[in-house]
Amino acid sequence: MKKRNLFLTFLDGIYLKNPVLSLFLGLTLAVLVTTNVQASVYLGAIVLVVLVVVELFCSLFRKFLGKILSYVLAAILSASLSCIAVMLLSAYYPIVAIEGVGGFANVLIVSLIPFVSTTSAVLVKGEKATELGFGHALFDALGSGIGFILALALIAFFRELLGTGELVWTLDAERQLFVHVMDFTLPFILNPFGGFVMTGLVAGFHASICRAFEGRKKKGMPAMEGGQR
Repeated sequence: MKKRNLFLTFLDGIYLKNPVLSLFLGLTLAVLVTTNVQASVYLGAIVLVVLVVVELFCSLFRKFLGKILSYVLAAILSASLSCIAVMLLSAYYPIVAIEGVGGFANVLIVSLIPFVSTTSAVLVKGEKATELGFGHALFDALGSGIGFILALALIAFFRELLGTGELVWTLDAERQLFVHVMDFTLPFILNPFGGFVMTGLVAGFHASICRAFEGRKKKGMPAMEGGQR
């Protein structure tokens, strides 16, 4: 039962309690970075690492942390990790980090990464981890982090496709994967307003699936009880 509970905690973070689509956390990042799938995946990966570190630390020191101190610890850890991420990307992968580097347009500008240190997705999850044991905090962080990546990537897929008519993935300064899908485009979808619209549409579709799933589950419960009788 314990292993199953940990697994359900992991799945909840990915789908039923997805940080972006269900809990509406990290919406600033969802709007700013989802103009490109590659940028969304990279920034989501940074959030995943930050979530794991923050939740584990908050869980380990939960006896000494109140609500306010948990926010402080989460902010300090996420800010430190964000600085490290900026330095590493700038030094070893500048093509996706710094504007104007290489022959292609940049994918992830380092000015976006500091938003990770103040995003509600990290701060709220850090506070929540003070109520969880180490194992559940780890699985919650992994599930929520993966769910965050998937949500950003899905929103970015539609925004990039509708906004540019193509999908692009930059490998290095000289290589880039490029798929042209259509000539018809909606440029406004790449603006912040378009980001809010697309995030709302994807979140609404996600909510409708969750409601349908819960409805089927509730309809099946009386039949099971009747069968047992």
